[in-house]
Amino acid sequence: TSTSTGYASIPKRALEWTLATIFSSFGWILG
Repeated sequence: TSTSTGYASIPKRALEWTLATIFSSFGWILG
């Protein structure tokens, strides 16, 4: 995957993990 220089260095798993953590945090806050 080579779209942009910034995103190229970031693994797909890292992005998925970050998104999962964010959604989990929002879900926990909203209850």
